[in-house]
Amino acid sequence: MSSTQNQFGKPSINEEDDDACLYAMLLSSSHIFPMVLNAAIDLNLFEIIARAGPDVYMSPSEIASQLPTQHPDALICSIACCVYLLATHFLLAL
Repeated sequence: MSSTQNQFGKPSINEEDDDACLYAMLLSSSHIFPMVLNAAIDLNLFEIIARAGPDVYMSPSEIASQLPTQHPDALICSIACCVYLLATHFLLAL
């Protein structure tokens, strides 16, 4: 008998809870990625990063400073989150 299965061969409750939790997280975030990707395209984030050159690290504040806004400091956290999400989908490298 496996440690992740009970005596009847079914997954343990903890594993079922983990699977349900992961599935719920997937469903809740499935609409976020398309919106973040659209925002990144609208803000030209990929072009800003590409202009820096290959193998160049850009911080979120450096990216925000190149956006057409009067208050780039207000965008730093949002850009950091967007870049992280895009990297988790292998569209950017950290």
